[in-house]
Amino acid sequence: GVAAGVSQGDPSAISDAVDIYDWRIGVWRTGPPLAGGRRYSIRARTTGNKTLFAGGYFNFSPDPVNIVDIYDSSNDSW
Repeated sequence: GVAAGVSQGDPSAISDAVDIYDWRIGVWRTGPPLAGGRRYSIRARTTGNKTLFAGGYFNFSPDPVNIVDIYDSSNDSW
């Protein structure tokens, strides 16, 4: 999946959106918003049905956040 991000340096454009790609059928869909809130520069790792979204930044702060969200695709929840 693809999570969060920012557009053109505008803090109001930081997103909590999660787009999920189902490689079995070749389709993107919108998932539930990030549990940890809007942030950018997140790192992600998927194993089995679980995807871990870690870190990132809030509102262009120089300090990274210590938030980890775990998405479970088997029940579409955090």
